[in-house]
Formats: sequence, structure tokens, C-alpha cells
Amino acid sequence: MINNSHQPTEPQGQVLLTVDAEALRQFCELLDAPIKHNEGLARLMALTPPWSKKAGIEGVDEAK
Repeated sequence: MINNSHQPTEPQGQVLLTVDAEALRQFCELLDAPIKHNEGLARLMALTPPWSKKAGIEGVDEAK
């Protein structure tokens, strides 16, 4: 018999990382930095996803 009464002590799907102040400062600096242009990402985001095509939503279908 399976006992389902056990409750996990930590939330599922979450991880707690502990870092020192310098690592946190560097991480926040990366998050706050201006966005750099990424040609590959721009090309990817311009494509129409397959599920949109079935729904009749138009978009760019060519990757250049």
C-alpha cells in the first residue's frame, strides 16, 4: 500500500542556491546589462510555429 500522507519539506521543482556577495553582484550585473542583438534569435522568433499554422495565424515561414 502506498502512503500519500508524506509532505515534502521543500517545494518541488525549486532549487535554493547560496552564493557569496561577489557572485550575486556579478549575476545581477549580467541581468541588468543591456540586451545584445542576437541574429539567430531574431531569425527564430520571426518564424511561424507549427501550431499557429494550423490555427490559421500568418507569419514569416523562412529562416534566412
